[in-house]
Amino acid sequence: MADPTGATTPFSHYFTGPTGDQPRRPRSVRMVVDGRSLDLVSEAGVFSHGDLDEGTALLIDRGAVPDASATSERIAAVLAEIEAIPVDATWQEFEDRAGKAKAATVERLTALLGMAQQREAERAELERLRAEAAAREQAEQARLRAE
Repeated sequence: MADPTGATTPFSHYFTGPTGDQPRRPRSVRMVVDGRSLDLVSEAGVFSHGDLDEGTALLIDRGAVPDASATSERIAAVLAEIEAIPVDATWQEFEDRAGKAKAATVERLTALLGMAQQREAERAELERLRAEAAAREQAEQARLRAE
């Protein structure tokens, strides 16, 4: 962050410089990673502006970023990790932004978790109904063979 003399403090951030806050230039980027379409937002000065950097690609590849196909168990684990991150004065001037980002992430993951739990419950119910139907069919075939 720039001080009044124009010197950069030891806590500079990629959005700040000797002349003060730099203009933001967010850019939407659509990428396909391992057959999955991802809509990302890129910002100048952040990793690979307009492209997928190796670190983010690695996180996605390792499943660290859950998507709609993730299990409820995986989403719950990531949610617990995010909720455990303390957002306090150690974040300095970014505390407010970090708190908002954490809250938004928790909200999205909670919604994703609910969808995953519903999807898994529906699959379990469908499997139960199929098993009951198969058992009835077997019983009917056994009854017909016995006649």
